[in-house]
Amino acid sequence: MSGPAPAAERAFAVVTYLTANARRSFTLSELSVALGINKASLSAILATLTDGGYLARNSQHRTYSLGPAMIAAGLAAAAHNPVFEVARVEMERLAAATACQCVGSVAIGQEMLILANAGEPTLRLQQMAPGQRVPLTPPYGEVFVAWGSDDEVDEWFGHLDKTDASAHDHLRAVLERVRQRGCAINLLSDHLFAVSRLLVELDAAPHRSDLRSKVSSIIRGLEDDYELLDAQPQDNYRGALIAAPVFGPDGSVIYALTLSGLLNATGRQILDAADMLASTTLYITQQVGGRVPLPETGVVG
Repeated sequence: MSGPAPAAERAFAVVTYLTANARRSFTLSELSVALGINKASLSAILATLTDGGYLARNSQHRTYSLGPAMIAAGLAAAAHNPVFEVARVEMERLAAATACQCVGSVAIGQEMLILANAGEPTLRLQQMAPGQRVPLTPPYGEVFVAWGSDDEVDEWFGHLDKTDASAHDHLRAVLERVRQRGCAINLLSDHLFAVSRLLVELDAAPHRSDLRSKVSSIIRGLEDDYELLDAQPQDNYRGALIAAPVFGPDGSVIYALTLSGLLNATGRQILDAADMLASTTLYITQQVGGRVPLPETGVVG
């Protein structure tokens, strides 16, 4: 089977980059450097996208940004996927109730795509703006794979050392805990920041087996300071990200909500926020005719 056409890949790269940087505009030269596409090829792609209204060109500054046709495409997609509108209202409510930022995302291939956010950002572990993409790889994205098949879990392990059974076993135990309580609760840690840096290096050099081994080694040590398996109500914790899934009619995860910004919170505060988030995603699941896979997760508490 032949792969995607180079021109299509480049057009996709342009739209993806401008979506992730929607508040800015870029010249041909700036896009060429950022995307690694030569100016001649890129110029033709930009012209085609602009003619179709998918990009807008500022003739005075000679810069490009997203065009009005992208709005129409987005509205059509939202109308076809009612979960986004239902979730938008609930995200605003959650952000106000918890004083956290609430982020909505979907899984696309080996990435998580941020689609919406509500509330003011209080945490900068990852930039969580609409259009931003985050690798769907350990330790990120547990809620998208915890209810998945064995093949999906194995694919999630892609950045790990395949011979490191202990790292795999640890992550499978984490996924089981996520299924049991219906959400993932992650703490900020130096280990997590180290993994983030290594994943950036791996994206640039996927052949580096030494980097994969480092990722696996760090993940083996994440248990005590990353995934909050058993929160003690009176203890204080250094920041938390809480993510919970929305299920579709077939029981698959079609959307995820993440609360970020629980800085220096007690275990009780984290569990209360997790309870509220899990209740909200269960409500959204019901509103869109979704089905929670067995065993039912219920509400965290």
